Amino acid sequence: MKIKYPEHSFQFQDFNYESHFGNYIISYTDQDEQRISLMLEPQFLPVLIIYDPLNQPMKD
Repeated sequence: MKIKYPEHSFQFQDFNYESHFGNYIISYTDQDEQRISLMLEPQFLPVLIIYDPLNQPMKD
């Protein structure tokens, strides 16, 4: 997060394996105390970020 979003200040919250999705979810909070969660896969290292709420297309 520090490398991809150096302009933001994130605080690590938790890192869990979600068996329902078969992926890991890592969560942070931003400076406004909003929770940001990233979904990672595959189950084994190395992992890839498959969902990043901060890196989504702009909506109309």
